Amino acid sequence: MRRLAGRDFSPADKEGSPPAVILNDVLARALFQRDNPIGRSVVAELREPQPFQVIGVVRASRYDDLHTAPPPTVYFAIQQITAYMPTLHVHVRRAGA
Repeated sequence: MRRLAGRDFSPADKEGSPPAVILNDVLARALFQRDNPIGRSVVAELREPQPFQVIGVVRASRYDDLHTAPPPTVYFAIQQITAYMPTLHVHVRRAGA
Protein backbone atom coordinates (compact mmCIF):
# COMPACT_ATOMS: atom_id res chain seq x y z
CA MET A 1 0.00 0.00 0.00
CA ARG A 2 1.23 3.42 -0.84
CA ARG A 3 1.50 5.76 2.15
CA LEU A 4 0.10 9.20 1.37
CA ALA A 5 0.71 10.95 4.70
CA GLY A 6 2.07 10.35 8.17
CA ARG A 7 3.95 7.24 9.16
CA ASP A 8 3.65 3.48 9.25
CA PHE A 9 3.28 1.40 12.41
CA SER A 10 6.52 0.89 14.30
CA PRO A 11 7.70 -1.34 17.17
CA ALA A 12 6.77 1.56 19.48
CA ASP A 13 3.08 1.00 18.62
CA LYS A 14 2.60 -1.78 21.17
CA GLU A 15 0.40 -2.65 24.11
CA GLY A 16 0.52 0.20 26.61
CA SER A 17 1.49 2.89 24.09
CA PRO A 18 -1.03 5.45 22.78
CA PRO A 19 -3.48 3.63 20.48
CA ALA A 20 -2.75 4.37 16.82
CA VAL A 21 -4.52 3.73 13.52
CA ILE A 22 -3.88 4.20 9.83
CA LEU A 23 -6.81 5.19 7.60
CA ASN A 24 -7.22 4.70 3.90
CA ASP A 25 -7.82 7.86 1.89
CA VAL A 26 -11.52 7.03 1.40
CA LEU A 27 -12.18 7.00 5.16
CA ALA A 28 -9.90 9.98 5.81
CA ARG A 29 -11.88 12.09 3.31
CA ALA A 30 -15.22 10.91 4.75
CA LEU A 31 -14.22 11.83 8.30
CA PHE A 32 -12.06 14.92 7.79
CA GLN A 33 -12.94 16.19 4.27
CA ARG A 34 -9.88 18.21 3.21
CA ASP A 35 -8.41 18.66 6.71
CA ASN A 36 -5.19 16.86 7.60
CA PRO A 37 -6.17 13.76 9.66
CA ILE A 38 -2.67 13.14 11.06
CA GLY A 39 -2.72 13.60 14.84
CA ARG A 40 -6.52 13.70 14.99
CA SER A 41 -8.56 11.17 16.96
CA VAL A 42 -11.12 8.64 15.81
CA VAL A 43 -13.18 6.43 18.11
CA ALA A 44 -13.34 2.72 17.38
CA GLU A 45 -15.32 0.15 19.31
CA LEU A 46 -13.33 -3.05 19.66
CA ARG A 47 -14.21 -4.20 23.17
CA GLU A 48 -15.50 -0.78 24.16
CA PRO A 49 -15.35 2.68 22.53
CA GLN A 50 -11.78 3.95 22.57
CA PRO A 51 -10.02 6.90 20.91
CA PHE A 52 -7.18 6.16 18.51
CA GLN A 53 -4.74 8.69 17.07
CA VAL A 54 -4.45 8.78 13.29
CA ILE A 55 -0.76 8.30 12.45
CA GLY A 56 -0.99 7.66 8.72
CA VAL A 57 -3.07 7.62 5.55
CA VAL A 58 -2.66 5.08 2.75
CA ARG A 59 -4.13 4.81 -0.72
CA ALA A 60 -7.32 2.74 -0.78
CA SER A 61 -7.10 -0.83 -2.07
CA ARG A 62 -9.68 -3.09 -3.64
CA TYR A 63 -10.29 -6.39 -1.84
CA ASP A 64 -13.08 -8.70 -2.95
CA ASP A 65 -14.13 -7.21 -6.27
CA LEU A 66 -12.13 -5.20 -8.78
CA HIS A 67 -15.35 -3.65 -10.11
CA THR A 68 -16.48 -1.94 -6.90
CA ALA A 69 -15.06 1.12 -5.21
CA PRO A 70 -12.59 0.53 -2.38
CA PRO A 71 -14.33 0.59 1.01
CA PRO A 72 -13.46 2.98 3.85
CA THR A 73 -10.84 1.10 5.89
CA VAL A 74 -9.02 1.50 9.19
CA TYR A 75 -5.86 -0.43 10.09
CA PHE A 76 -4.91 -1.22 13.69
CA ALA A 77 -1.51 -2.18 15.11
CA ILE A 78 -1.91 -5.86 16.04
CA GLN A 79 0.38 -5.42 19.04
CA GLN A 80 -2.13 -2.94 20.50
CA ILE A 81 -5.16 -5.20 20.09
CA THR A 82 -4.46 -7.74 22.83
CA ALA A 83 -7.72 -9.65 22.33
CA TYR A 84 -6.97 -10.15 18.65
CA MET A 85 -5.94 -13.64 17.58
CA PRO A 86 -4.18 -13.29 14.23
CA THR A 87 -4.97 -15.96 11.67
CA LEU A 88 -4.18 -16.39 8.03
CA HIS A 89 -6.52 -18.22 5.67
CA VAL A 90 -4.98 -19.28 2.39
CA HIS A 91 -6.87 -20.81 -0.53
CA VAL A 92 -4.65 -22.17 -3.28
CA ARG A 93 -5.85 -23.36 -6.68
CA ARG A 94 -3.63 -25.19 -9.06
CA ALA A 95 -4.26 -26.42 -12.55
CA GLY A 96 -3.21 -29.93 -13.47
CA ALA A 97 -2.27 -32.93 -11.42
